Amino acid sequence: MSFRDKLQNFIFFRSLFTVTGQRSPYAAKTKDFPAYFQYKIGDFEKDYYLYFRKQPYLQLYKNEIFNKMYEYTGYDLIRYLEFHYEAFEDKADFIRFLQLATASAGHWRLRMRSRMRCRCIPAIQIRLTIHCLYP
Repeated sequence: MSFRDKLQNFIFFRSLFTVTGQRSPYAAKTKDFPAYFQYKIGDFEKDYYLYFRKQPYLQLYKNEIFNKMYEYTGYDLIRYLEFHYEAFEDKADFIRFLQLATASAGHWRLRMRSRMRCRCIPAIQIRLTIHCLYP
């Protein structure tokens, strides 16, 4: 048991981890997850795939999905989403994942924007795209 796991026994530290964003199911660094967006292990290339140096953890994978979305606007964003949508077998699950991930990522970035002045994901644009393409 790691030192951090031992701290989980105390409510003070559990609360502290929650407030600072350290307490989530992703803190376990899960490497076993469904790949809604296709990815490759290797050097970066300019295409619709996500690229990693080694097998990504779930949170890193989800972050890269949205980081890649920053590269595209308008119709290019639609093509990026369609590329991954067509490749994923369970279309309904893909849409559900994208809707929930977009909502949570957009909420987090909107909340952090005032403190860190980071760019906000165009969550409304993405939701509109999803709704128009896949009603």
